[in-house]
Amino acid sequence: MKLPFEDHLILACLAGARPEGDYQALLAGAGLRVVRTEAHDEALARMVDQIDARLRALGAIGLPGVDLAAAEPHLAAAARAVESGIAGYRLLAAVKG
Repeated sequence: MKLPFEDHLILACLAGARPEGDYQALLAGAGLRVVRTEAHDEALARMVDQIDARLRALGAIGLPGVDLAAAEPHLAAAARAVESGIAGYRLLAAVKG
């Protein structure tokens, strides 16, 4: 019995970020053809905003021995990377052949 998703492979949120073209080449090398791509950069931007809000909430509590200010430059760099298009989320759907 063939499962409904058996001919499809969906990749999302992979560790070891690479450009979308690299993933397409990897899939092609595995005998798969990309039939759809979707950008979901807004999800990454929301995640950066959520981290910022949580850090600010923790800062308001004033945890002893925790330097939340040290995270600020890294958070700002992450926000800039998303805004400039350097970092993002992509969904790729591929089929055999």
